[in-house]
Amino acid sequence: MTSHVLQLATQHRQIMLALNSFHAISMQDIDSALTGPAIGAALRQARIEHLQVRNQC
Repeated sequence: MTSHVLQLATQHRQIMLALNSFHAISMQDIDSALTGPAIGAALRQARIEHLQVRNQC
């Protein structure tokens, strides 16, 4: 039971970090000259980098 609770807590933390990176990175955080699919790619990369920095803390 305790390991299941720990697993759920770990998953919850991972989800919260992912949601926080989603909200922390917006269109203002990427190059305004980007268009089309490049916008999505830049947002995704910035969010990944944000998560990597947060996971090191």
